[in-house]
Amino acid sequence: MPKRSGAAWVLLRFHLKVGARAALRNMTPVVGVFLFFYYLLRPEFLVFFIRLLLFENGLLLSALTLSFVGLFSGRVASSRVLLGAAGWVRHLPLTSAGHRRLSVLSAALACLPVYLILTFIILVPGRTAGRPSAFALAGLPFLALASTLFWTPVKHRLAARPLAFLSSLLVGTGQVFLLAAGIAALIAADLAAGPIRRGPRVSLFVPKGRSPALGYLVSLRAVAWKFVPLYLLSFVVLILSQLFIINNRFAGLQAAATVRFGGMLSIALFLGLLSNVLSARRPPWPWFRSLPFSSRSRVIADALFLAVPSLSLVAVVIALNTWAGLATLVCLPLVSLRAAAHLYQNPEHRSNPALAIIIEGGLAALALALTPWLAAVFLAGLPLALADAVRQERQLKVSRWTELHHLAAGDPQSWSSI
Repeated sequence: MPKRSGAAWVLLRFHLKVGARAALRNMTPVVGVFLFFYYLLRPEFLVFFIRLLLFENGLLLSALTLSFVGLFSGRVASSRVLLGAAGWVRHLPLTSAGHRRLSVLSAALACLPVYLILTFIILVPGRTAGRPSAFALAGLPFLALASTLFWTPVKHRLAARPLAFLSSLLVGTGQVFLLAAGIAALIAADLAAGPIRRGPRVSLFVPKGRSPALGYLVSLRAVAWKFVPLYLLSFVVLILSQLFIINNRFAGLQAAATVRFGGMLSIALFLGLLSNVLSARRPPWPWFRSLPFSSRSRVIADALFLAVPSLSLVAVVIALNTWAGLATLVCLPLVSLRAAAHLYQNPEHRSNPALAIIIEGGLAALALALTPWLAAVFLAGLPLALADAVRQERQLKVSRWTELHHLAAGDPQSWSSI
């Protein structure tokens, strides 16, 4: 028994370190994005909007809002923190329930930046609304645990997930009796969850021989369902741009410029995040590069893979403003080629492709919003962008072994940093 309790203490410290490192890594972008939109939409409007969602339209809307935020942040955190939870770490001297609970605690701790923002949101508009916020704040830790347990791949997920979702709804109401019922539902979900299980392998038909669709299918298998959360984040930018237009009562040229900026920024965000996922899950593959495909064809295939899903965002921009949407559509090929070029950066670089793509796309969005005729310049720059991407692809040495640029002790995905 002492040996098992000592192992539990060591594993607890390890999982807390994993969650804390993930939280610190996410702190700057999450808080930075919140502050950006907080001052972009004006604090008065955002406080008014929060009061409508959380305090002035009943417990159901408040619970659904907090539950959606918790489930979304829990999905993002658990997909990264729980990446190796079903691996060799389960062979350490601890029960399966203990491994699962520590993994859920680690993923919940990784959501700390989001819950700090929720604490600020509940305190500031809650005081002006005249509602007590003590029980709403007390329910946030249980909301984090229920949300991460909902996304944890457990054996009895059909029994655990409905209880975890019910718990997230009940603790989000901020009422003392419903909070107690939510804690009871969370305990029931934990007891019904069972051990963590491995995810099923994704099978995808890949044609034999030389097929132009081979690279696209390989990329599609690497990305799989991860398109969905990326779309949600990109559509949030479009929604916020429309709220900015409504809040400031823009019309005519001002409204068109705002739509161009929001549409181009949403596409840049989508391409950056998609490129980041693709570069992580589909690293340079020597076997694939030995097939009879030219560098130009591989670059064009990657650019098309990035551009085709972005057309749904362009369609929404066209629906908001036809001419702004057409200008965004003209700029899409160049931005997609630049995103494809960043996929072939040197693996020794410390930055991921998402940061460079979002910065370039943000500058392009600002330029397009101020000067719409620059879309023709972007279209004329396609040959240069293609030549640069082909050059970077040819210079990439996929057979070279390079050391990791970080220590295992600083990697939240590493299970060897105890």
